[in-house]
Order: sequence, then structure tokens, then C-alpha cells
Amino acid sequence: MGERLRRLRIGTLFVLVLLSVILVALVCYVAFSSQQHSQQAESQLLAQAQAFTKEMDAVWQFFDVNQDTINYDEEGNFEFKGLYCSIVGKGVGAIFSAGSDYTVRYTNVEVRNKFDRPDEFESAALAAFADGSGTTEYYEMTVYEGKPVFRYVSAIPLKKSCLQCHGEPKGELDITGYPKEGLKEGDLAGAISIIIPAGSYIEDQQQTLFVTVCFFAILIALIAVTMFAVISRVVTKPLEKLALAATDMSDGKLDVSLDSIRAQGEIGDLTMRFASMARQLEEAYTGLEEKVADKTEEIQHANKILEQQRKQLELSNELLQQANKQLVIDNQYKDDFLAVMSHELRTPLTAILTFIEVLEHERPKSAKEKDALRELKSNTVVLLNMINDTLEMAAIQSGHGGLVVDEIDLMDIVNYVHDSVSSLANRKNIAVRSSVDRNVPIIMGDWERLRHVLENLLTNAIKFTDEGGEVDISVSFDEQGEMVIVRVRDSGIGIKSEDLPRVFERFTQIENSTTRGYNGSGLGLSVVKEIVEMHGGSVFVKSEPGVGSEFGFSIPVVAEGCERGNIDE
Repeated sequence: MGERLRRLRIGTLFVLVLLSVILVALVCYVAFSSQQHSQQAESQLLAQAQAFTKEMDAVWQFFDVNQDTINYDEEGNFEFKGLYCSIVGKGVGAIFSAGSDYTVRYTNVEVRNKFDRPDEFESAALAAFADGSGTTEYYEMTVYEGKPVFRYVSAIPLKKSCLQCHGEPKGELDITGYPKEGLKEGDLAGAISIIIPAGSYIEDQQQTLFVTVCFFAILIALIAVTMFAVISRVVTKPLEKLALAATDMSDGKLDVSLDSIRAQGEIGDLTMRFASMARQLEEAYTGLEEKVADKTEEIQHANKILEQQRKQLELSNELLQQANKQLVIDNQYKDDFLAVMSHELRTPLTAILTFIEVLEHERPKSAKEKDALRELKSNTVVLLNMINDTLEMAAIQSGHGGLVVDEIDLMDIVNYVHDSVSSLANRKNIAVRSSVDRNVPIIMGDWERLRHVLENLLTNAIKFTDEGGEVDISVSFDEQGEMVIVRVRDSGIGIKSEDLPRVFERFTQIENSTTRGYNGSGLGLSVVKEIVEMHGGSVFVKSEPGVGSEFGFSIPVVAEGCERGNIDE
């Protein structure tokens, strides 16, 4: 199907599309027109039926007004002449429908004459009149005895003059000898049923539609022929000539002539541009050999450059291999250095701290001795923390920094760290306070590493807080996010806002006149960040120069993938 559409000529395709659009429009118009004609015919027939009903009702009222005149003689004696409503109704209907193909009859739910019994349509109308909705008309275009008709039924309310034959008491014989129905004034007394043939209206509608379809068919044919001729002359033939010229050019004949093409508008523009392209191709082909020679020389030159680059790459690979060998040696030196720091430095420092604590608990000492021991202990703790930070960062970077996960009560860590830094705080007369909210749960994590994190934050806060300052540790629980939040606030020197993004970087110390006098390795906060992120948490900092700082972190109660035991980073 797609191949056939591709091979169709433009004129044929355009005409087919146009015809399709017009045909769709014609079908829509015929459907709409047919509906409009049907509605119009129904409206006309309804108006006729209503007018017919009014005329019959006028005759009925005349009979009703003159009923006494008919049944009483000149002396005022009652003498029933046999003219009652049913007889008059049938007579009037027969007179009105005489000489026409209309059918007029009176009907009711309960009839005195079996010929007045309602059919299915009339029964539906009587039910609609009696359902209390106030309906007084019932009509429809339908089929009756195999022919299209318009059926109309109008309700007849019971009038006062009808009560002597149809009123109360129910069952009593009236003057015609029939039992009364026990109706009241305003009740449904029956209905007028009118049947009007609709064949002529339908034939007129069909004839009108036929004429319309014929007119449109002729119009479509004229439009199709005209459009095909115009498109063939203006579009198709010029394009065929352009196609022939393109075929010649594909065969190598570039000196084509397009002067014979007579085209206007977009096709004319296309022809001019095609001719310009042909001239440019001819000019390009003329100088092609020269350009090929130039390009060949450029390619040879490029090949020489590539050969030189290849040799340089081989030399770079040799240098890289040498650098890798040197890196292996340097890594070995680093491992040896860390082993020395761990064993030769950390072990003696730990022993020194132990002896200092022993000396602190021996005989009473003078103030000078106490100050010396406090100074010795605080400096030893600082040095040991620097070594621990270095070893911790090295372990993390080497991939050996896995967590040892267990249940942790953060109250234990806070108390332990509070005691371990008390000598540093006492040295500067700094008040250290701590609080842990009651709702903080037991968490899963690495006890030793979280202790290291809190110890680094607390040591850092004491280091940058002036003598007589304050440091607060607080632990809270965010129940919605299931995160434990640890904050360390100080009243220290603070940090400028532009320096905050760099405080957790490795080997970073804020270089200014305020912090220049504080010693440190620059690894403490970066170690904090690494360990917290290993637990699935995050760090944060808020600070204001001259007011103080707040460092903290948040970690989940149970980090994703954390179970009791060792887990790799």
C-alpha cells in the first residue's frame, strides 16, 4: 500500500485527497440535512394534528353547549335524542376525515365499544397522560400497517357536562344504559387519536436529497477535472522535466539546460535553484582533481604527524610504566610510614597518657605540677588525635575502612568523649555541657568510629573557643525521617560564610589572622565527613564570625545494608 502511494503522481494524489475530503463533507451534509428534513416534517405534521384537534374540540364544545336544546322540547320536557359524546365524537371524526387518508378515532383505557379499544401506541399515550406528569400530547413518526405515518394522541379532560354519563355514583346506569365510571371533573375522559400518512413528506425529503447529491456529484467531477489539469500543467510537468535533468546529472552530464521549463511560484524557485546547483556542481567537478591532489598531500602530511604522535605515545607509555613502578614503591613507603606512626608513635603516646593519668591520681601535687601534667596531657591528646586522623584517612582511602557494626547507645559515646576531652577543656576553663533527648533510640553503627567523629568535633570546638567559653553537645531524634542528629555548638571565633564550603575538605585550614595561631593537621573534619557518609548520613555546619559555630551530623537509625558485624565501605 505504501509503495503504491509513493508511485502516485502528485496531481492524482491531490485529486484523491480532495475528493475524499469533499465526499466526507457530503456524507456529513446528507446526514445533517436528512435529520433537519425529518424534524421539519415532524413539526409540520404536529402543527396539522394540533390544528385538527382544535377544530374537532370546537365542534365538540358546540355540541356540549347545545346539548339541552337537542334533548328538551319547546315545552321544556326532556326527550333523549340518542346523541351522546361517543356518537358525536365518531361522527365528527368521520366528517373531518372524509375525503382524506387521515384516521381519527376516540379511545380510552376502559371503553364502552370494543372498536374504541386502544392499540399499543395509544395505550402508551394514555399511560403517559395518567402518570401525573401533566402530559397532554403524545406523538411520534412511526410505521402503521406497513406505511410511514405520524401518530398524534391528545388527552380529553372530563368536563362538568359529562358527569351525568361518566360521573358518580360508579356503576349506576346513565341515560344511554351504560354503567357510570365514577369519574370526577378534570379526570382523564379519553383521548383523540389521529393518524396522518407521512409517505409524501418522506418522498419529498428523499427527492431533495437526491437532487442535492446529484448536484454535488457534478460539482465534484468538475472540481476534480479542473484541479487535475491545473496541477498537471503547473506542477507535474515541470517536476518531470526536473527529474529528467537530475537523471542526466547522475549519469555525469552536468551541462543540463532548464530553459524549456515554464514554472511559476515555488516550482519556479526550485527550478532556478536546481539550475544554480548544476552550475556549482560543474564548477566543482572542474577543480576536483586539483582539490584531490591537495587533499592527498594533506593526508600524507597528517599521516606523518600521526606517526610522530604514535612514537610519542609509545614513549609516554614507557614513562607511565616507570611511574607505576615508582607508585608501587611510594605506596610501600606510605604503608611503612603508617606502620611506624601506628606502632612507633601512637603506642608510646598511649603509654604516656596512661602514665600521666597514673601521676594525676598519686600523692597531692602543687599547682605548678598540676598545670604541667594538664599541659602535658592536653598536648599528648592533641598529638594522638592528629595521628589517629591520619591513620583513619589512610585506611579509608586504601579501601580498608570497613565498618564494625553493632548496637550503640549514643549516651555512652557522649559520656566517654566528654570525659576524654575534659583535660583540654579544663586547661582553657571552658564549660562543656551535654544533653541526649529521651526519645533517641539505640542505633546500628561503628562505635569506635562514631566516637572518633564526636571527639574530633568536640576537640575542634574547644580548640577554637577562647578561655572561659562554652561548648554544648546535643543529641536529638527526627522521628519523621528516622534520623539521629548530633550537634556541637561553641562560642568560639566563628568562620566566614565564604570559607564554610571548604571546611570539610582534606588538609584545609582557614588561612586568616584569626585562625593562624591554631595548630592542626587539616584532616579532622574530612575524617568526620568520610565516616558519617559511610554510615549513610550527612554533615552540616553553621557559623558566624565572633559569635561561634555549630558543627553536626545526621545518621539513620539503621543505615541501608547495615547488619551486625563487619561491612565494607
